[in-house]
Parts: sequence; C-alpha cells; structure tokens
Amino acid sequence: MIGYKIKLTIALFLFIVGAGRLYALNQNDLKIISKGEDIRYLSQKIANDYLYYFNTPQKKEYLDRIKIFIEKIENDLRFMAKSTNNDDIKNILDFLSYGKDQIKDILEKEISRDKVSRILEYCDTLVEGVESILKERGYHTVTGDMRYYIMKLSKLYMAVHLKFEPSENTKLLYETKGDIESIIKKQNTFLSDLWFSYKDMINPNPIYFIPNILSVMIWDLERNAG
Repeated sequence: MIGYKIKLTIALFLFIVGAGRLYALNQNDLKIISKGEDIRYLSQKIANDYLYYFNTPQKKEYLDRIKIFIEKIENDLRFMAKSTNNDDIKNILDFLSYGKDQIKDILEKEISRDKVSRILEYCDTLVEGVESILKERGYHTVTGDMRYYIMKLSKLYMAVHLKFEPSENTKLLYETKGDIESIIKKQNTFLSDLWFSYKDMINPNPIYFIPNILSVMIWDLERNAG
C-alpha cells in the first residue's frame, strides 16, 4: 500500500513538472508567434509608409514613423534570437537583420523609384523569413492576423497606383481582398459591415486613387480589427 502511494506521488509529481514545462513552452511559443506576426505587420507598414512618402516627399513624418517601426522589429528579432538555439533559425534571423539594416541605410538617402523597389523587396523578405522560421519551429503562421492583411492591402493599393509592378500587385491586391473576406467569414466578425462598405473603393482603377481617403479607411479597418 505504501509502495503504491509512493508511486502515485511520484507520478503526480512528474505530471505537475511536465505540465509546468509544457505551460512554459506554450507561453514561449505564443510570444514567438506574436513577435513573428508583429514583424509581418510592421514590414507592411514600412512598405506602405514609404510608398506614401514617395507620393508626397514633403511629408517627412513618414520617415520618422518608419524608424519607429524598425526599432520595434529590432526588438522582435532580438527576442526571437534569444529564444532559440537552432542554427538554421539563427542564420535566417541574421539575414533578416541584414535586410532590416539595409532598409535603415536606404532611409538615409534621397528617395527614388529604385529605392522604393528595394524597400518593397526587403519588406517582402522579412515576411518570408519570419514565416519560414515559424514553419521550422513547427508553427503554422496564424493567417487570421487581420492587421497584416489590411496593411498589406494598403501597400498593394499604393504600389499599383504608383506603377510598381502593377500587373503582379493588382493580382496580389485581389488575392488579399479575398483573404480578408475569408477571415471575416470564418471569424464572423463585426468588421464585416465596415469592410463591405469600403472594399469596392480599394480598387486598382486610376479613378479610385485617393490616398488620403484610403488612409482613413485603412485606419478605420485596423481600429475595428482589434
């Protein structure tokens, strides 16, 4: 009887320890996923604001905001680097850090079409790199991050109207609108009415190129996306 109680006590102890480790692991995983999603979102904000800056170069406040976004990405990358011992992931993080530094370097120079194209490429690289890290760790990127898709949509709208790969980005714009609608349907969110009142205006047709109105719509969508 005593032996049975000892075995039961040991089993309970191991269960508690294991559960504690699992809880800690899950908490760390959630933080890494959160940082990854943050980088995806911020990369789109950087690209979007740089496109707005290209359209209205007298508005230097866009540069100030981008520098704040980059600082946040630096903090996210630093956290992710501290959270893994995987050499492959560390190599990807080093590459992403290099891309982030290249963006910082471009911001210090006079804006041009070539520099906008390079910013867009580096921002896409940040997204692809983060998603590969999450897959490497066995995570599935949370496709329901509405902020990311809303900001990506704004970036694509600006890229199309400013003639940056208009054909490819028009295709991506419609795909992203479809992604947003799919998320809305799955989540049954109250964002639905707002989205359906705006979506037709987020259009590649030149008559719909009104950046100031777009920024208001995007702000409203983001605010209600939670």
